[in-house]
Amino acid sequence: MSTDQTIISTLKGFGVAAEVAEVHRGAAVDRYALRLTPGTRVKQVTALADDIAVAIAAPGVRILPIPGTRFVGIEVPASERKVIRLEDVQPEQDHPLRFPVGVAVDGKGVSARVDKLPHLLVAGATGSGKSVFVTAMLAHLVNHAEPADLQLILIDPKRVELAPFAHVPHLAMPPATDVSSAIEALDWAVAAMDERWVTLQQAGKKQISELADPPPYLLVVVDELADLMMTAGKRAEASIVRLLQLGRAAGVHLVLATQRPSTDVITGLIKTNTPSRMVFSVTSHTDSNVALGQSGAEKMLGQGDGLWWPAGASQPERIQGVFIDTDDLELPTAAAAESTEERDERVRASMFAAVHEYSQPEDVLPPQSEVRMPDVMPPTPDTGDLEAVPVLPEPARELFDPDLDRALEAAYRKGRDHGQILAYLPPVTHRVMIPSDWWWAVALFVVGTVAGAVALPALPLAAGVWLAVTVVTRRRTMDRYEAFSRERAMNRE
Repeated sequence: MSTDQTIISTLKGFGVAAEVAEVHRGAAVDRYALRLTPGTRVKQVTALADDIAVAIAAPGVRILPIPGTRFVGIEVPASERKVIRLEDVQPEQDHPLRFPVGVAVDGKGVSARVDKLPHLLVAGATGSGKSVFVTAMLAHLVNHAEPADLQLILIDPKRVELAPFAHVPHLAMPPATDVSSAIEALDWAVAAMDERWVTLQQAGKKQISELADPPPYLLVVVDELADLMMTAGKRAEASIVRLLQLGRAAGVHLVLATQRPSTDVITGLIKTNTPSRMVFSVTSHTDSNVALGQSGAEKMLGQGDGLWWPAGASQPERIQGVFIDTDDLELPTAAAAESTEERDERVRASMFAAVHEYSQPEDVLPPQSEVRMPDVMPPTPDTGDLEAVPVLPEPARELFDPDLDRALEAAYRKGRDHGQILAYLPPVTHRVMIPSDWWWAVALFVVGTVAGAVALPALPLAAGVWLAVTVVTRRRTMDRYEAFSRERAMNRE
């Protein structure tokens, strides 16, 4: 008896009348679309999942309504699994950020655009296909997008998963493999995002694609979010959440992958601001609820079998992810004339230059040309006339107004070099003592001396008084207690 006949006979044995309308042979599962007779409830079929699995000798089946149809689908593991390779699924490249996700149960290819997601959460246990999915996505993007269209920031705490992409020309900085470099990379991404927001504000646009000369899209990939959250904690979460909340319009997108989908890793803020999910096989329905928002991922078969739920979809779709062997990766590399050390130094120099340039809005500090320099400069030590140091003229005191002082201090905190302005000026927080300051100092000294002379001799006297009062009070208390005890004894007699 075939599988579809076994399913129909099993349902009939439990009083459910149905017929098989369609059969889809997928890479990992076969889906049987059932047409129920009028009056039959869907819950009557979903409640029989374990009975159908036993009848067809399958490790487990998944039953749910097929979106957009009048059928109920029963997904059964295929007898022979097919491997879907990256070269077999090549979507129409209408945008540099489009990449293949996998193949659906009905055999149709599924693709997505990173800028439409706009952020993706990838979860799955060890061996479920999570790292292969991320590798395939990056391999397709770097081979179909120019560095002028896409830049990558890779955070790889494992040091091996994203190692093949360490020399592609799309990198905005060298891959981060430790906590300090990961925090540095996230901070740089936040600074770049804020700089793009300033550009959008000045141009009056809402998306970077609307700019005349748009900057490249910036894709931040975190291969193992759990390790970063355990070591950096709130420090990493603050930068990640800020990128998730404000990165879409600025062209900054995140891909967060983890094999530990728990609430301490995927926090409420991260989950809320990550609308697209790709969840492979997990160990329990609790992990499925955390990563996907509903159960079902615990029934996946592993090795690329997962649930794809992009932003805007009503229900997740079961797909078989593409497979790519790291030994067969063909990736573009940087120019051969430039060594790895030279490239890393160049990238880091450009990174710090960008952060330096962004450090302060232009309207806070006046341009360099508008800062008035004092007309008289202090003499150098070799003049020999140290007593004839002229007093700064009145125009130089304009540099000491409170607003400019606060601006200079803010610029120092952000790393901007203002030594050219402050090299010849005394510190803002100090000034030369005037005669009234000396009179106040003498008065405070006299008051302090008198107070000390009066207070110190009075300390032994105060101690003696306290001791005498304590002894007398204790003695009177004991006398009253003894009198009370004698009176109580006499009353008893």
